[in-house]
This record gives sequence, C-alpha cells and structure tokens, in this order.
Amino acid sequence: MSIRYLVKQAFAAFTTDCFAHVFGTFVRPQLESAIQAWRPWAANDINILEKVQRRATKLVLGHGAQPYETRLSSLNLFPLRYRQLRGT
Repeated sequence: MSIRYLVKQAFAAFTTDCFAHVFGTFVRPQLESAIQAWRPWAANDINILEKVQRRATKLVLGHGAQPYETRLSSLNLFPLRYRQLRGT
C-alpha cells in the first residue's frame, strides 16, 4: 500500500495546516529519501515523483480543481525538482 493511500484513509478531509503537517511528516520524507545520492536524471523519473505530490495536493479541501502551480503556491510548497536542486 502506498503512503498516500494510508494517509487518505486515515484523514477524511485536509485543511491547509493539517496537510502541511501530514505531508511533511509522512509523504515528503519518502519522496526525498537520499535524493542527492540517487538524483533522478531521467525526465520520466522526475515526473513519477512529481506526480505523487501533484495527487497529494488535490486532497486539500477546496484545492482539487485548481491548477498544480496554484495549489503549490497556496500550500507554500515547491515542486520536488526545485527542492532537489536546493539539496533540502
């Protein structure tokens, strides 16, 4: 089972604050685990990782129909490729 599925089953709905805590605790560490060592070079690998964050941000109440970039800015998140470049 995926972490995203388990989180979705555990929480009926996410507010912006709740999402930030849950995503930062359970999902993001899985996506960024040793990213500097195995850095995904292929565009397909990057898209697979980004897809997880894209789908997770749709779980927040009132944000599901917004474009991905709008969801990221309203949730104070960055695309994973930016975090990979920063190294954090």
